[in-house]
Amino acid sequence: MATKQNSGAEPRDNVLAAVVAVALFIGLLATFAGSGVGYRGAWSEVTHIQRRLTGGKVGGSAFKHGGGRRGVPPATAVISDDMLRRGIASRGNEVRARRLIQQLLDGKGASVAVVGGSISEGHVAQPFNRSYAPLVSEWLRKTYPNGNHTFRNGAIAGSGSGYMSLCVGNHVPEDADLVLVEYDVNDALVAVQYGSSSGPTFVHLKDDWVFRAYERLVRRLLNLPKKPLVIHVATFPYAFQRFWFTQEDNHAIISSMYGMPRLSLRLATYESWKRDIVGWGLDDFMGDGLHPNNKGHQALTDLVTGYLASVEEGLAERPLTVEEGEYLQEPLLPPLIEGNLEHTVQNCLESDQFREVGEQGSKSGFVWKEEGKGKWGFIATEVDAFIRFTVDTTAVATTANSGQIAAVVVMFTFLASYEHMGQAIISCVSGCVCHPTVFNGHWDQHSSQLSRHDLVTTEHAQCELEVRVLPQTTSGEHKVKLAGLIVSDETWVPTAVHQGIDPTRFMNYKRHNGSDGGPDIPA
Repeated sequence: MATKQNSGAEPRDNVLAAVVAVALFIGLLATFAGSGVGYRGAWSEVTHIQRRLTGGKVGGSAFKHGGGRRGVPPATAVISDDMLRRGIASRGNEVRARRLIQQLLDGKGASVAVVGGSISEGHVAQPFNRSYAPLVSEWLRKTYPNGNHTFRNGAIAGSGSGYMSLCVGNHVPEDADLVLVEYDVNDALVAVQYGSSSGPTFVHLKDDWVFRAYERLVRRLLNLPKKPLVIHVATFPYAFQRFWFTQEDNHAIISSMYGMPRLSLRLATYESWKRDIVGWGLDDFMGDGLHPNNKGHQALTDLVTGYLASVEEGLAERPLTVEEGEYLQEPLLPPLIEGNLEHTVQNCLESDQFREVGEQGSKSGFVWKEEGKGKWGFIATEVDAFIRFTVDTTAVATTANSGQIAAVVVMFTFLASYEHMGQAIISCVSGCVCHPTVFNGHWDQHSSQLSRHDLVTTEHAQCELEVRVLPQTTSGEHKVKLAGLIVSDETWVPTAVHQGIDPTRFMNYKRHNGSDGGPDIPA
């Protein structure tokens, strides 16, 4: 068993090293200035002497105790410089990062957004929602106080990149300058749960919907109007205690190709955990094996802020060039997976967007109303009430070969509950063609929550769909509440659907088919 040991030099040694370093730097700068070597030569010599004073450790403990990191309060930073170096798995193409830092140095604000699952939402953190995401935003405000910074946490607990690739427009502002993306844990669990391949690490990436969805999400973010810096924030499910059990390595293929920096909690902390370093046992920085606790979130914060601070250091040595600005105007490379293009239109209709589409179509008996706590939706309580939605079901990505008829999945979100709820049938009225399907909003479990019903239909720019309340009921009542509509951005071969392959299972929504008690629909 490994022996407990301390990471970094003693605080007293660090103070001594810091004092000596400052004194040496002032003296050596004067010496080297006349020789043309300048401050770089002076600092190089200081670094050499620091190593001798601290037993070979430079920066690690200084970072932890606040001596070497711009804008990082001594009381909050938790990882050493050695851990930071390990955790910056890839610096990526730094053009976007350098442009962002220059913007901040010029006194301009930044629009920051985060997408991910419950880790980014802040589950297990105390207080709740106190994840790395708002901590990064706070660091920006304190380090670059002249700008008017905005922050939006668009993370959704339990969601995967499949959902966000469709609905990112509802979670990330169009003017984003920095987007943090965290899906390695949830996408790994999806890959295993649904057998997308042999496990989180698989061979046939082009055939894996999780991989394809993640690439579409990345492309959508990188192509936002301001060409934001998009950072791959790689979290790790320590509950499984297997180095390979993560989607990080597969996602890294995509982030590497598109020049995204990758900041890895696994690489930063795994060695310290395995070597039994004091302060890095799982109980020290993980809350429940999947979600980091406050220290774990601070470690993630340190990775992001440490990376950004290092970019600023590089910018001081090599200013932003005109060529870098021109590079940002270049289009993205073609998709890694052929034909795996991102959607450029909003195909995830929620809240007011859903209301607008519903109000434009014909309807009878359905009313847009709130049922408390901001829970809006189209609600009907009478048999034969109906509402029609016209949506664009053409897709930009496809798994179908030339000549094959491809299908698109339209997903309705509806309220499922233990009382009052009825059944409805969804059918295609014009434009597209589909097999009508029924959902039942009544279930036995004593809870009320949004669920999902899928309709497989053909592609059409004006696909008119109808939802109609049926006389059949298992609750004795006929209430139907619709809360949203999502159109998949990838086509599927209908025969695959008929063979039992569910093309939407990567979405991570709770699914309730609701067909119990409904009428038989002829094939």
